[in-house]
Amino acid sequence: MDYMDTENKHIEVLIARFLAGDAAREELDELTAWIDRNQENLAYFLKMKNIWDTTHPAFDPRSIHAGEALNDLWIRIGKARRERMGRMLVGIWPRIAAVIALPLLAATVWMGVQHIRRNNHEVAYQEVTVLYGTRSTVTLSDGSTVWLNGGSRLKYPVSFGRNVRTVEMDGEAYFKVTADKESPFIVRTARADVTAVGTEFNVEAYSGDSLLAVTLAEGGVEVALPGTSEMLKPRERLVYDASTGRHSIYLGDTYKWCAWKDGVLAFRNDPLNYVFKRLGQTYNIDFIVDKSIEDHIYYATFEGESLDKILSLLEKSAPIRFRRLSEETEKNDFSHRQRIEVKIRE
Repeated sequence: MDYMDTENKHIEVLIARFLAGDAAREELDELTAWIDRNQENLAYFLKMKNIWDTTHPAFDPRSIHAGEALNDLWIRIGKARRERMGRMLVGIWPRIAAVIALPLLAATVWMGVQHIRRNNHEVAYQEVTVLYGTRSTVTLSDGSTVWLNGGSRLKYPVSFGRNVRTVEMDGEAYFKVTADKESPFIVRTARADVTAVGTEFNVEAYSGDSLLAVTLAEGGVEVALPGTSEMLKPRERLVYDASTGRHSIYLGDTYKWCAWKDGVLAFRNDPLNYVFKRLGQTYNIDFIVDKSIEDHIYYATFEGESLDKILSLLEKSAPIRFRRLSEETEKNDFSHRQRIEVKIRE
């Protein structure tokens, strides 16, 4: 579809008004309906917003006018095309081809900006949300790097203060923190806070999951849990169950827990129940696993395969079969949730 022709100018204006923060309620409804119409519209909208967000610093929406926004947007698009900026590419919609190994810069990123006034200072925050089936990477103002897995959100200040560096997350992220003993780095989640000075670690903290896990690759971190805290050493993994209030610490190879950031899903003697939980988190799918096969042990490494390919390989290497049950659409975040039944193969 050619979005540059005359008949789509109205949609371009709606997108520009949305980006400028000037869209009226009925215009937002119209834009939402257009986005819901098909995957092509969604991909185009995300591309425009991604281009706008990644080439424009945090701003006060009230200072932008729709007419100027439209002109500026197309100037930026032209510049991006000329420079062949790969990071502007829209990720492939996961319902069509959810590929784990999408390049980090090609992952679809939904970014928002909000302003919070504290002590007469205006602190600008950015929030990055990554679509299921994709990955993305963010470089923070202190030089720290964060890899985000599918279905994850990260909220962080555009510029850190002097005494502490704090970010908020929901989902899964791998942190490579720039060392600064005078300014600890704190990751806030719904269930625990993780504090580091300079280190590398993985945090699994999906708000819809009662389990939280922190895996330390290098350095040291402190995990503050309700009523207690733990200091982790390299190769240690802490797992906390909010439903019981208990936690455990394990020692082992950190690769399987952190390999996702490199586009790899690694399973090492894991029960199928965990395998499908991991796939479900990555692709936003509800796997309904037959209890008779939940504890079946599986060993495999998937790199660059689509979800359909992974399911096909699982059927060939394990005594199971799949049946798609239904699909639920959450219009608020344009995600599509499928339900897949996993049964023993007779």
